[in-house]
Amino acid sequence: MSAKRAADSDRQNGSKDCADDSDHSESESPSGAVLEPIAEQSSQLTNSDIRHERDGCILSTQSGQLPQPIASTSHSSSTATPPLTVPTISASLTEQNGSEDEIDRSVPVFSTHSIGEVKTDQHMVHVQSCAQPMIGSQFYAMKSNPRGYCLIFNIIDFPDHSIQFPHRLGSESEGFRLKKIFEQLHFEVNIIKNPNKKDIETTVEEYSQKEELLKHDCFVLIVLSHGKDGGVFVASDGLYIAYKDIVEQLNNRNCKNLIKKPKLFFFSCCRGHDRDYGVDYEVEALTQTMNLDSVTADAGLIPMDRIKPQVVRVPVVSDVMICYSTIDGYVSWRHEENGTWLGMALCKVLTKSAHTTELLQLLTQISDEVSLKESDEYGAKQVVEVIQRGFTKQFYFNPGYFADSSSSTN
Repeated sequence: MSAKRAADSDRQNGSKDCADDSDHSESESPSGAVLEPIAEQSSQLTNSDIRHERDGCILSTQSGQLPQPIASTSHSSSTATPPLTVPTISASLTEQNGSEDEIDRSVPVFSTHSIGEVKTDQHMVHVQSCAQPMIGSQFYAMKSNPRGYCLIFNIIDFPDHSIQFPHRLGSESEGFRLKKIFEQLHFEVNIIKNPNKKDIETTVEEYSQKEELLKHDCFVLIVLSHGKDGGVFVASDGLYIAYKDIVEQLNNRNCKNLIKKPKLFFFSCCRGHDRDYGVDYEVEALTQTMNLDSVTADAGLIPMDRIKPQVVRVPVVSDVMICYSTIDGYVSWRHEENGTWLGMALCKVLTKSAHTTELLQLLTQISDEVSLKESDEYGAKQVVEVIQRGFTKQFYFNPGYFADSSSSTN
């Protein structure tokens, strides 16, 4: 811990709420301040004095062991069709240099394990390729290259270093990891750092009208920022944006090129002032098992001469999945070096299971990861909320697979 951190720690120890008027926003990182080199962060991750989140508000510290990189593997299909080679997809994380923000504070240590945490640029974040793609009428098509856009609004700095909206420590490294992982899932990722309200509204509208969406199979939007009750998050200029306005811009009326295609939203922001301190109860140790869905082969293509154009009416809202880092009225927590609890869980679960597991099961694992964490403040807890709107098929990322099997990663 630097001398500056130690001084801050002596001066002030504990948690602080974020977001609007003592709102607590889950993930915050220093304004203008850049994260320390990743290699330096890693040495802190194994130190019991690791400092945790300062969600612009809420601080939660946790240290953990870094998982070893997943070894490259290859699988082949046992069907009559040519085998599908499935090597591991990998991407190294480069170092980032910078200094700590002066408003950082030290807090007690709690344990956490996240594949997203990186020691050095030699430590890789791996997403494995699927052994067999899940394709067929009961599955959303996830075979285009790219799969679609992944738009990340990473709001770290706020006006005048305000007390109301502190800098969101840890959010820069979080955005970096999310970018690497979704790139490995074959998305075209665009991180927009510190956009104001107009920037966000304009960008979402522009993306909703892109012709490229016709060729894509999916759309992902992630928001990392402060938030408050009333269903809003905070832009870099301190103005509020309603979650529903973002989601509605990509509905079937406003974005016809994404009709019948899954649209995934992840909002890692506070949604109020309340803290969940949990309840104590005694339980027996339970073993957990994961049941994987069986592999289904595609029924085949329909000859073009048998396809007749027709108009089909669809709901205004369909094929939407929304994941909030916390429930309405409650704060969201963030690790001051590794980002929000939701972001860490998302990185860990996608890295570990995206190649074999359906989306709802992935979200259940993410929710479990978050619920197991505790903050420094009397062991405060957090609950993820997932909302489905017209999700009609099973969703698999199918990493490593594309429509043309010859294009599959090798």
